This record gives sequence, C-alpha cells and structure tokens, in this order.
Amino acid sequence: MTELLELPGEFHIYKFASLAAVPFDSLVAIGQSAFWNLSASPGEVSLVAPELSIGDEVPAVGPWTGFRVVGNLDFALTGILASLTTPLAVAAISVFSVSTYDTDYMFVKAATRTAALVAWNAAGIRVE
Repeated sequence: MTELLELPGEFHIYKFASLAAVPFDSLVAIGQSAFWNLSASPGEVSLVAPELSIGDEVPAVGPWTGFRVVGNLDFALTGILASLTTPLAVAAISVFSVSTYDTDYMFVKAATRTAALVAWNAAGIRVE
C-alpha cells in the first residue's frame, strides 16, 4: 500500500527564463529545511519552492500542498505515480509531480487539498 506524508507549508511553482534568473541565494537560505526542486530544459526553468519574494515579473502558480511518498522507491517499481494520480483524475483534481532519486512528490492546489485526501483515502492510500 502506498503511503504519503504531507509536507509542511505551502509551495509555489515558478517559471524562469534562464538559470541565471533563479534566486539561488534564496534557495541556499532554504537549504534542506524545506522541499524545493529545480528543473531545467531547453525551453524553461521551473522551481517548486515555498513562497519567495521575487517580484511579479516571474510567472508563478500557487499555493500548492505537497506530499511525499513514504520510503525509498526502487527504480524497478512500476505504477506508483499511476496509483496516486488515478484517484485524483477521477475526482478532477489537478496534480503536479516531481521525482527525486529516492522517491516521488505530489502537489495539489491548496484549495483541493481536502478533496485529494478524500480521494486518496477512498483508494486506500494513507496520508500522514
């Protein structure tokens, strides 16, 4: 059975034009005291982090509530994200996911947190 741990605080998803525009000093200040994730592709740079004071020129969506899959996931496992996103899709709840080496993280809009908990509970997914 998949188990989730709710992360403290709220998160925002930011879109930067380049890596040079990312406020790395703010990320260093956050350190490992809170979750944050930086992803870069040829077309964009995305940051998931607690709310940052960076001005209105950076597109941002939030607040989001975060959840971590409990335990370390072996790369051979399949269906973990599907088991988490299917109940949310059925309940028409938008989701944003991030994977790290050890585990997966799911983010739902803060306004849909309670509905997500209900959907996961109905699917047998425990949330701490």
